[in-house]
Amino acid sequence: MRPPDLFELLRRSTIEHDWTAAPDGIEQMLAGADPRTVGRAAAEHGVANLLYLSARELPTLDPELRSLLATVYHLNLTHHMKVIGELASLAATLDAAGVPFMVVKGPVLSELIYPRNDLRSYGDLDLVVDRRVFGDAITALLESGCGMLDRNWRVIRREMRGQVHMAARFGTCADVHWHLINRASVRGSFAIDMDELFGRARRVSLDGPDVLTLDPADTLLQLAVHAGLSGGAKLAWLKDIDRAATDPALDWQQLVERARAWRVAEVAAVSFRRSAQLLDAPIPPQVMDALSGSRVWVQIVRGSERLSPPDRPPNQPSLSRAVVRATRRGLGASITALLARLGGDVKARVGHLLGRHRAILASAGDDADRVAYFEAVQHGRRAA
Repeated sequence: MRPPDLFELLRRSTIEHDWTAAPDGIEQMLAGADPRTVGRAAAEHGVANLLYLSARELPTLDPELRSLLATVYHLNLTHHMKVIGELASLAATLDAAGVPFMVVKGPVLSELIYPRNDLRSYGDLDLVVDRRVFGDAITALLESGCGMLDRNWRVIRREMRGQVHMAARFGTCADVHWHLINRASVRGSFAIDMDELFGRARRVSLDGPDVLTLDPADTLLQLAVHAGLSGGAKLAWLKDIDRAATDPALDWQQLVERARAWRVAEVAAVSFRRSAQLLDAPIPPQVMDALSGSRVWVQIVRGSERLSPPDRPPNQPSLSRAVVRATRRGLGASITALLARLGGDVKARVGHLLGRHRAILASAGDDADRVAYFEAVQHGRRAA
């Protein structure tokens, strides 16, 4: 199966349809397809569950692919149930410590944004904590039996990371944030007011634990910003936008105003347009027009999409991913960010990024770095 055909198979399986029946054309697309190639592509796009639900009733489905997808589907459901249990325990710990927190992405998508909790698979559990008690939150979680995965406090402090990675008691990876954007170098381009997000948060039930999460407009904007800053290449991210955009409580004018206040209008517009084009997301055209910003940058984004279309593997570097990730407020800021991304050899950049990720897991720094990091977060200081 050629990459464009494989991508079209996944796209048709992701677009909204009757999940008890196969979408038109996918039976022919699956005929003779290599099961491992299809399974790997579905996993890369985060839509293995959607493909399984779309194809499982086909009598001609390859037995190996059926078994592979069914296994992944049931593992994802088991993982979701485990995360809900872990979340109940973590929530009790943070509540007892008097730490305000929200849950975003992950189980919120499965239980709240999607109509069924078997449609959206995920890996990590994302908690967002009020920065003023971020250190208290980490201490409380450690004392409750969680483990710290990050150990390089020197790098974390120097770069003022917006999150740390922990392991919950039963093995779930929990990303504990004090800000929605991790890297200070990217965070500084935007103006997301975390206090406002906490002030607007809504309380929801996630099949057991009652927790706070972002309100409908903030949820959709967060998903759009996350998709854009990650390159907008995965169908799962675009599907998240599609589902969140159906919330009847959305006030689109309010969303536009918030996007402009956060300085994320342009990157949100790119994500919205891509979700609408590929998955028919119900984003009003006037909203995309109101957010789009520089016409020159819009043409640059569209040109990059023609040169590196969406059928490319989503986890591999591409011009389109680089352009989307570089989208900022204003043409000059976007071009500056793009030139920084394109500078140097691509392989060298990938190796550098991988090395930086490993550096966070390597032990370095001491208690003084850890304490200084928590104090800087608490008082809103910049990178050291």
